[in-house]
Amino acid sequence: MATDAMAELDKEVQRQKRTEEALTRIAAAKARMILNRDPRFAFFVCLLMRLKVKVAWDIETMATDGRSLYLNPDFTMGLAHDPDPSKSELVGVLVHEVMHCSNAHF
Repeated sequence: MATDAMAELDKEVQRQKRTEEALTRIAAAKARMILNRDPRFAFFVCLLMRLKVKVAWDIETMATDGRSLYLNPDFTMGLAHDPDPSKSELVGVLVHEVMHCSNAHF
């Protein structure tokens, strides 16, 4: 019984660590989009900054309802992230989610 409880606790600790890493990666991607000063990202990052980022382990990828950006940390951490936002798979997915908002496809 104690072993099961420890295993469950260890699983929760790993999940929390993965969540923190994913949220940090999202924040870094937003910062790179802003600091890059590429006008192609101005529209997207303005909309992206309005979305509340929320963790949702029950979804497979990312989603939006127009107010929040829901992300699965495992999916987020699996995306390639390049210092150049135009080459970052993570930035591409974030832009994709923002386009759902701009086109009212929630």
